[in-house]
Amino acid sequence: ESGQNGANEALRSKYIAAVNATARSNWNTVQIPEQTRCQVEFTQIRGGEVIDISFQTCTLDAPGRESVERALYKTPMPYTGFEPVFQRKVVLTFCYPNEVCR
Repeated sequence: ESGQNGANEALRSKYIAAVNATARSNWNTVQIPEQTRCQVEFTQIRGGEVIDISFQTCTLDAPGRESVERALYKTPMPYTGFEPVFQRKVVLTFCYPNEVCR
């Protein structure tokens, strides 16, 4: 039983990394100020389509928030291969530059 759990934990961390990578590559940071940190929670349906976004702690102005929304709605989130660890609700932190998240 614990072996299955370990496999799922590894898959879950790969899943979160893949979701993060997708969101980041979709995010246009041209107008984003340095030292930005914006935490969002989004809801997705099976298949990875994002259907709702709510901002948690976020220092961005309205255009900045729109850029985050566009990034999340732009393409479906990773789904195929991650079905066992799919999460309807995901909390992500967008940081610019990346180092702000570390």
